[in-house]
Parts: sequence; structure tokens; C-alpha cells
Amino acid sequence: MVASLTESAMNIEDIPESPAVRALRLALEARGAARGKAEAVLAVLSARSLAATEPQVTAILGCRDAVVLDAWLRVVASVPSVDALLGIAPAG
Repeated sequence: MVASLTESAMNIEDIPESPAVRALRLALEARGAARGKAEAVLAVLSARSLAATEPQVTAILGCRDAVVLDAWLRVVASVPSVDALLGIAPAG
């Protein structure tokens, strides 16, 4: 019985939530995903010994646009500089 209750309590899909709470949860999840992508961009730049200035770090970490972050992730391993990276506009 305890195992069954524990298992059902751990399934987030079974927890009822209002539309407002759902919207907040999804927004926070998206923000977390964006932060993770931005940190990945910075990690690759660092691994390539491309030092970002404080304003560049702020710009990268402050980006919440998934399309831009995905574009940066596709090219960060081959761009010649951080300035070049930040100048890339997503295709489309």
C-alpha cells in the first residue's frame, strides 16, 4: 500500500494544477532550460579559450530566446570569437 501511494504521489502528471499554476510552471521550466543552454554556450567558449567579457556573459546568460540559444549552440564550437557568436542571428 505504501509503495502504491508513494509511486502515485511521485507522478507529477497526476497532480491537479490550475491554469495559472500550469502557466507558471511551464514558464519556470522554460527559463531553466534557457539558463542551461546559456551555460552550455559559456562552457564551450571557455573550453575553446574564448574569454567572454562581463557584458558578454551577462548578454548570454540573459538570453531567454530559445531560437537564439539554439543557433548559438549550433555554432559555438566553430565561431572565431565571442563577438562573432553574439552577432549571429537565427535563420528564418
